[in-house]
Amino acid sequence: MTNTPSRYEPHLRVGLIVYAIALFATTHYPLPLPLEVADINYDKLLHVATYALLGILALAWRRSTGAVVGLHTRLVIFTLVVSFGALDELTQPLVNRVCDPIDWIADLCGALLAVYFDAWRYNSH
Repeated sequence: MTNTPSRYEPHLRVGLIVYAIALFATTHYPLPLPLEVADINYDKLLHVATYALLGILALAWRRSTGAVVGLHTRLVIFTLVVSFGALDELTQPLVNRVCDPIDWIADLCGALLAVYFDAWRYNSH
C-alpha cells in the first residue's frame, strides 16, 4: 500500500541532495597539514549529529514519496548512510585529511539514531 506523494517531496529531495553534497564538500576541503582535533568529544558529537540529520532527511524524503516506510526501508537507508560515511572517511586522505575509524563509528551511531527516531515516531501511538 502506498500513499499519495507529499507536496514537500521535491523540497525534501533537493534538501537531501544539497545536504549530502555540502557534507561531502566540507569534509573534503583540503587542509595544508593533517588536522589534529583538540576536543575529540566535540568532533564525535558533530559526526553523530550530522549523520543523524542525513538519515532523518533520507527517511523524511522517502516518506514524502508516498512509500510505506517499514523495517526494510529503514535498513536500506541505514546502510546507505553508513556507506556514505565510510566513503567520506576513506576518501579524506586524498585531500590531506585523516581517515578515522572512530569518526565512522560516530557516523554509524548517528544513522542508528535516525532509524530509531523514525521507528519511535511512526510506530508509537
